[in-house]
Amino acid sequence: MGTINPAIPTIGQPNSTEDADIRNGMITIRDEINGNLDNDNIKSAANILGSKLATNSVAPSKLTNGTAGQLLIANGSGVVTSTTVTGDVTINSSGVTQIGAGTVGTTEIADNSINHDKMTNNSVNTDELHNSAVTTAKIADDAVTADKIADNAVVTAGISNNTITAAKIKADAWTSYTPTWTAISTNPSLGNGTLTGHYIQLGKIVFFRIKLTFGSTTTAGNGSWSLTLPTNHAHPDYSPIGDIVLLDSSEVAFSIGTAMTTISALGGGADKFVSYYQTASGTNASSVGSSNPFAWANNDTYSITGTYEAA
Repeated sequence: MGTINPAIPTIGQPNSTEDADIRNGMITIRDEINGNLDNDNIKSAANILGSKLATNSVAPSKLTNGTAGQLLIANGSGVVTSTTVTGDVTINSSGVTQIGAGTVGTTEIADNSINHDKMTNNSVNTDELHNSAVTTAKIADDAVTADKIADNAVVTAGISNNTITAAKIKADAWTSYTPTWTAISTNPSLGNGTLTGHYIQLGKIVFFRIKLTFGSTTTAGNGSWSLTLPTNHAHPDYSPIGDIVLLDSSEVAFSIGTAMTTISALGGGADKFVSYYQTASGTNASSVGSSNPFAWANNDTYSITGTYEAA
């Protein structure tokens, strides 16, 4: 057998077809390494370490697409994946987060973190207040007005001795009303006379005053007179309720007497009263009416003031 003398060609000095192929292959590898390595020359399963990537070389557009509002989160295997945020907070595609309804409870609220500015008007009602939570020191001066006090909220036991003075009692105006004037037989007619009534009621007590002034066209009717009260009386039968003064203007003479409730048959009742005056003899009392105690004429007056218990 003869001696085999293989000739190993020198790269860059081609002397055969094989030598040219080797040289071309080396040039290709060199060019790929110098930055021309394309996608077709990288294995699908290649694991390129982060250290091999240049800073800022991977743009967000090169990452796997996700859905709106997802975040890139490493899973249990350390692989970063697009993940939908769940739980108490949600996030939209613009990056805006929102706390879910009913997720903030008492334990999530820091002490002293909710002040008056954070509360809407009327947000705290009676049910939210602990017993004895509102003390005198917590009530601002003049903060409790009449509108804030429930009906019947202040009872006698809650009023200190000597705290209600005359200056503290409201001076309500008297209410006007027009009494109804009748007689047992024929009703009188007011004509151009005047008949006025006023009253004020404090609890069950009623104070009232009435004045009748005859005019030139006023007629007295026939029989005993009765006048209506501003409210029904609690004790309608034979209860004295006030004083009367009768003026005969032509004689400048006065008669006095008593207003009292009486039975309906005599012109009285729960809603009205009759009046009696002392006769000249002083032995009997007669009812005020069309001809008593004198013949009624222009400018004569009939005045009553009284007090009674309302029904």
